[in-house]
Amino acid sequence: MRSASATLVVASLVLVTDSLGSQVVTRIADSDMRAALMASDESDSRGGLFRAARDNNAQFVLNRRTTASALELHCFWDDILVIRSGLGVLRHGRKVKGLVRYGAGEWRASSLVGASEITLASHDVLRVPAGEAHSISPLGAAPLVYLVVKVRAFEERACGSLPKRGA
Repeated sequence: MRSASATLVVASLVLVTDSLGSQVVTRIADSDMRAALMASDESDSRGGLFRAARDNNAQFVLNRRTTASALELHCFWDDILVIRSGLGVLRHGRKVKGLVRYGAGEWRASSLVGASEITLASHDVLRVPAGEAHSISPLGAAPLVYLVVKVRAFEERACGSLPKRGA
């Protein structure tokens, strides 16, 4: 059995450039996402961690979730979720308890205060803005499979009140 590490899929990211060589489009084919999920035999792991866009303004992560995710908060990235299959719940809010620094501009928390919930279903698309704490939980027996497109946040002060160094 493999560990719950991410599978890096390099060949599946297609970068389309204009006549000057500037990147204009990034594409991940459905067949490559399916292959990434099949390559991961863990029931609750990332199916694919795709290479970031050349301009470093987007990242792509394919998840298969059978248990709740950690409660996370990103300061520099909006998360765009594309639900591929399954049902789930997104819990989100701005007030958290037990905040711990996870990395540069990345935080984890123990709980949300006054959380809102959104039910997720296949083919839903939603955006979680930078600075909004969130966690995702599957509903039912089937895994929740979703693509996260992490896009660099427009508002760089989304986490302005958080400590600059560890919590």
